[in-house]
Amino acid sequence: MRYSLLPYWYTLFFKASSISTTVIEPLFFEYPNDENTYNIDRQFLVGPAILVSPNLLQNSIIVHAYIPQDVWYEFPSGIQINNVGQYVDFETPIQKINVHVRGGFIIPMQIPGSNLVYGRTNPLEFLVALSQSGSASGSLFWDDGDSMDTIETKSYSYFEFNITTTNTLTIYALLTNYKDLPIVLGNVKVLGVHKSVTNVNVNSKAYPNFAYNENDNILFIYGINLNLLDDKMTQTIEWTTSV
Repeated sequence: MRYSLLPYWYTLFFKASSISTTVIEPLFFEYPNDENTYNIDRQFLVGPAILVSPNLLQNSIIVHAYIPQDVWYEFPSGIQINNVGQYVDFETPIQKINVHVRGGFIIPMQIPGSNLVYGRTNPLEFLVALSQSGSASGSLFWDDGDSMDTIETKSYSYFEFNITTTNTLTIYALLTNYKDLPIVLGNVKVLGVHKSVTNVNVNSKAYPNFAYNENDNILFIYGINLNLLDDKMTQTIEWTTSV
């Protein structure tokens, strides 16, 4: 799990360095009007989008965790949870950790390798957690993973992506100065799609490789192999749902 989320972590640290955002947050940072979050010290957020509720008690298999009033999905299953704005008991054996993704965010992920060097050569996957209105946004910072001065010398690539209520994921290449390795988007997993998907287009061309799980409301678009360093500064992935 940790290695698959490295692109998200790396982007968070870039933002912390460049615009002074936080990497690890208490819940009240994102929910300042929810008094239930003020005294929570056994849960935390990774950036604004990932809620972690670990089991910290010896000989306990139940975590009594607060889920703020919002749209939340279990990670990695992608199933939306219904009990929000309240405390929920999660069965948590020692080999499990409770992780939930907040609706409205796009998490850049990567298939792990045997080490970080090999992992960087694998395709990316976007985990799209739709909000109640069907929107989401995210970003990706990418450099050589080793040099100390890539921000100062702008030797990196930076992308922003969003989804509006039109079921279109738009990827904006804002800076593409790092090109030593291709940055390839392999899969897109969209959570919270409540209508059956009839077709998918990638850069306005019909794309056949997708599956829709109507029980869990998840759209999976696979094998895209979209080069984010393409000459196109804007690329799109869109889907059409049934009426």
